[in-house]
Amino acid sequence: DSKADESADIKKKFQAAMTLEEKEKLFKAIGYQENTSPIELPETFVSLRMHFELNCLEVTVKSDIEGSTENVMLLQLNQVKCSVSQRPSAQSIKLNLNMKELTVYGLQQKQYFPVMIQSQLVSTESLLDVMFESNPIDKRCDQRVKVQSKPIQIVYNGETVIQLLKVFQTQK
Repeated sequence: DSKADESADIKKKFQAAMTLEEKEKLFKAIGYQENTSPIELPETFVSLRMHFELNCLEVTVKSDIEGSTENVMLLQLNQVKCSVSQRPSAQSIKLNLNMKELTVYGLQQKQYFPVMIQSQLVSTESLLDVMFESNPIDKRCDQRVKVQSKPIQIVYNGETVIQLLKVFQTQK
């Protein structure tokens, strides 16, 4: 800890000793400019990569009408992936979002859970792919957005819709 304290003290002393004019002269002498991207790196150099995965997210709407609690609707998102990369020399950022599966189940009726929304995919496909990139490498544009989606099946279930309306209805 004493070495860290010493280096912090030296840094503070150095900052206190230099005036703005001296700092500008030093930056000019070494060819440095604040708040600019580093020019010594190639534009293709990626300095930051982040990857996020959400394997399963379930959102349930429950009804507490007439003293009994029951699931009115269940939404499931499966295998959502997001990656972000940054290229500082080109002042570029790239975001890729991929969603594999979306399913919505309705209100249970006897022993049956109706499937209201379901992905219609072959096993290797993705339901939704979104890509955003600023300052792409090919320089054909300033910003690029690509969205690709596959079909989903939506089935209307009257009982579920009626119960959802009751859940979100406010008191008079």
